Amino acid sequence: MFSLVQGIYEELTYVNERKIALLGVESSGKSSILEWLKVYLKKNAPAEAIVEKPSSLEKMNPTVGLNVAKLHTAGEKLLVWDLGGAKALRSIWERYVEDAEVVIWVVDSADESKLEDSRDELKKLVVREHLVHSPLLIFANKQDQKDAIDPVKISLDLDLLSDAEKRPQCVQPCSAESGEGIREGIQWLMANLQGNMKLEIRIP
Repeated sequence: MFSLVQGIYEELTYVNERKIALLGVESSGKSSILEWLKVYLKKNAPAEAIVEKPSSLEKMNPTVGLNVAKLHTAGEKLLVWDLGGAKALRSIWERYVEDAEVVIWVVDSADESKLEDSRDELKKLVVREHLVHSPLLIFANKQDQKDAIDPVKISLDLDLLSDAEKRPQCVQPCSAESGEGIREGIQWLMANLQGNMKLEIRIP
């Protein structure tokens, strides 16, 4: 009887776990953004809660391999895979991208020399059949730095217009140093994943 009741309870309270690959070329700030997401999406935290800068950012090192986080937002569970972006590590992306429902792409807005590499790697990902129509969130990170590339230019350099009729896309300016813009980006993504999809290229 207990197992039956437990089974019914689990079915009624089941929350779908969405798998997200957090990717980008090296030193774009993926792991720092993940630390902010852990704070913003802490279980039962108010949607607009004021948060402090994660202390973990003070000792952040480049990801070698994989970081994993289980997050909660808008009644859903998120399993986020943060994968190293160095060229020697990109071969491991394949196995995680195949299982991911959506990709969050991070761009280093302070280093224009990496944009071509970033565009080429992103193009390889979004042509996959299961991702063709998935919403695409691009964090234009390091917008707090002097001479940061404008998000509109980033959208053009990444050739987002060529896919404008396939999926919702958002180029969200942000700073992994201050956390600014990160919460807004994930809120946009969740709204689209939950059925409010609009074919647009959104640049706040």
